[in-house]
Formats: sequence, C-alpha cells, structure tokens
Amino acid sequence: MKIFIVDDDPEYQQIIKETFYGYNVEMEFANDAASAVKRLGEKDAKFDQVICDGLFGKWETVHKATQEHGLPMLLYTTNPDILGIAAEKGIPTLNKSTSSLKELRNTIFPPSASIEARL
Repeated sequence: MKIFIVDDDPEYQQIIKETFYGYNVEMEFANDAASAVKRLGEKDAKFDQVICDGLFGKWETVHKATQEHGLPMLLYTTNPDILGIAAEKGIPTLNKSTSSLKELRNTIFPPSASIEARL
C-alpha cells in the first residue's frame, strides 16, 4: 500500500511514520497543498490513500485533487471547524487531538473480523 501524507507539521509526519511502521506501507509526504496537488497530478503518483491535515483551510484544494484522480482521502486535523465542514461533505475525518493512533491505523487497515463473526 502506498500512502500520501500531506501535513505541514514534521512532528505529525514522524508520528504517522511510526504509526504505520511494520505494516508494509510505502509513505510519501508533502508539506503544503500546492506541492501535494502538483504531486497528485504526476504520472507516477500511484497512491492508495491520502491522509491530509487541515492545512489552515487549504485541505479543500487537496481534496479536489484526490477526487479528480479517484483517490480516497482521510482528513486528519485538530480544527473542529474544518472537521465539521468535511463531515458535512461526507469526507472521512479523524480528530488528531481526540483520536488514538490505533484509530488512525484501523481506519486505513480495518481489523479483520473475529473468528466468531466468521462462523
């Protein structure tokens, strides 16, 4: 799986790297909306998932680019106003300040059904 992470905070970039360590994930990062949109438009940009920070409101530019290229995007931010707008538009969201890293991992890699549920 190849994930494109758009976040201007190096600390969160590191947290995301650590969150997916050991999950056979290739990760690529962009620090701002403009470079993310540019990268998403390149021929070799074959991503399975985009995780995007609110980017001070510029996330919508990234979301538009993901839609143009048929890519799923998860909005991962602390800004409640941005989370609300995204939720109204049906965009999957996680709040950085209240969601655990396990929730982030499970959003990208949903846990398999238990043995009991499969019987």
